[in-house]
Amino acid sequence: ALRLLTVIVNSVQIEDDKWKRLSR
Repeated sequence: ALRLLTVIVNSVQIEDDKWKRLSR
C-alpha cells in the first residue's frame, strides 16, 4: 500500500510540475 501511495504522489508531483511549466 505504501508503494502505491508513493507512486501516486510521484505522479501528482510530475503533473504539477508540468502544469507549472505550462503556466510559465
